[in-house]
Amino acid sequence: MIYLDYNSTAPFSPKVRNYLSAEIQTDWANAASPHELGLEAASKLSIARARIAEFVDCNPKALSFTSGATESINTILHPSNIKALGIEQVISSQQEHSATLACLGRLEECGTPVVWIGANSRGQLDLSALESKLAGKRSLVSLMYVNNETGVINDVFEIQRMVASAQSLFHIDGSQALGKVQFSLSDVGAAYVSFSGHKIGSLKGIGMLVAQDTPSPLIVGGKQENGFRAGTANLPGVRSLELAVENVDFARLKVTSRLRDELEAELTRIDPAMRINGLGCPRAANTSNIYFGGRESQELLFFLSRKGISASNGSACTSGAIEPSHVITSLGFDKEYARSCVRFSLGPDSTIEQIKIVVSAIQEFLTGSNHQTVPAKNHERVGGLEVT
Repeated sequence: MIYLDYNSTAPFSPKVRNYLSAEIQTDWANAASPHELGLEAASKLSIARARIAEFVDCNPKALSFTSGATESINTILHPSNIKALGIEQVISSQQEHSATLACLGRLEECGTPVVWIGANSRGQLDLSALESKLAGKRSLVSLMYVNNETGVINDVFEIQRMVASAQSLFHIDGSQALGKVQFSLSDVGAAYVSFSGHKIGSLKGIGMLVAQDTPSPLIVGGKQENGFRAGTANLPGVRSLELAVENVDFARLKVTSRLRDELEAELTRIDPAMRINGLGCPRAANTSNIYFGGRESQELLFFLSRKGISASNGSACTSGAIEPSHVITSLGFDKEYARSCVRFSLGPDSTIEQIKIVVSAIQEFLTGSNHQTVPAKNHERVGGLEVT
């Protein structure tokens, strides 16, 4: 099997696999219990928190464990927290993850104004529009660090500078940045950052929220996580996240980037009608989103799956219907264009041999395809920005 869907979820990292085969059997105790087993569990939890905090460069006291980025995002964007923070408006983009978009929809229903900023066809946010929309109102800005579908990296440092100057708050969805971009949260300085562990090979159901102050809790009941998040600590999940970050090798990203570039070069050589979404922008080293010249991405994905190759088109299944990517359509492209886009996201186990096999399989698909290619449209203006 060739797995190129790491942005969806990553296979268990090597240290996590070893943990699951043996040590996990000893991590069943409740870290809140006063007896020896509970105190030992609490100690493991504390050590893991410190090591994970060191990896993202934040104060361990600012790091709270959650079930994942979705819960962390819901916590920050919950109406009760927005009210407690005295937020007058929330600013975001249509490129965000569905968890963020759903939370923003709820805020609008509850009466909180949501202001949108646009992007050009490459996925670069209109930061001049952001700066103007920040003026005069206490805002919460909620944006991705790395887009999950195109891999485009937002300039969170410049965004934080703008937000801080406006005496507002910045929430970063850092799910796709973890392990794929080297960063220091201390240098970024954002008020809130959300993460999911399974993107780098931990167990599912573990994530974290790094917060400079304590948000209004989403889950109440006990005093776990310093009163921020009630519920018995998920020690196996936390330990798996600790081990997953230990397995991250940033030096490997150079190899991953070369493999991605090779994939893109070979495919565009085969068919010049293909287009790389986000090309020319800073991108995560592992992500390539490719427009396949009008061919249905779903047909290609089924073909690749039969060949043992896993990729994604970023679609969501709603009521049995495959919807085109909202990220791609938010960049000014129509649904037909979006239905012809496929995302390949590589990981530390990806190899040049795998890339060659994938290219060969796609060439076979294209040779046997009856679909006519449809040139990508040139958009003169998208989201208020001039593009070509």
